[in-house]
Amino acid sequence: MRIEPFVKVVLLGLLALTFVPALAGAGPIISVSPASHDFGRVNVGTTSASFDFTVSNIGDATLIVTLPLTHSSPGFSASIASTNIPPGASTLLHTSYTPSGSGPQSDNVTISSNASNGNANVLLRGTANNAPVCNPPLSSNYFACASVAFSLTAKGLDARGAMGVIVLEGVAITVLVVVGLREGTNSLDSVWAKEQTTAASIQYRV
Repeated sequence: MRIEPFVKVVLLGLLALTFVPALAGAGPIISVSPASHDFGRVNVGTTSASFDFTVSNIGDATLIVTLPLTHSSPGFSASIASTNIPPGASTLLHTSYTPSGSGPQSDNVTISSNASNGNANVLLRGTANNAPVCNPPLSSNYFACASVAFSLTAKGLDARGAMGVIVLEGVAITVLVVVGLREGTNSLDSVWAKEQTTAASIQYRV
């Protein structure tokens, strides 16, 4: 008597019962994009522009975020728009940087939830800049005009070989000064406007 077909059917049934439960019920799965952000150089006493991360639920059950979010540095802030994220949906994680101290700084923000793949982390970076404080505050551009009196004496021989002298006095030459202030090295340009033009440049740091 042959029983091989019966044995094969029984074995296939066992395999099906073994693999089907593993394919169902993945639960909520959290995904955050991008993984990090650098706010760059920000002056102490000011706040950077906000940067938003996208927090997505790529699982098959509702993702529930646990508040508060945890930080490793007090200079950075983070808040999430929604704590309940349905399957296939997403929300925004709002972040900003208000530096204190000086130099490079960083923060790890942890998003705790019921995600089956564990907590999510984003890295925030920035540099605290201790810029000089001017009172009154500097404008981005300065314009000024001044009149400078001068005396010019010219000597030379005329066509007949006689010495001639020409004296010019009290002629005002307008000086236009334009200063543009920006981070890094700046220049002070003075333009002499009359019949001839020349330029001078002074380098300084702010």
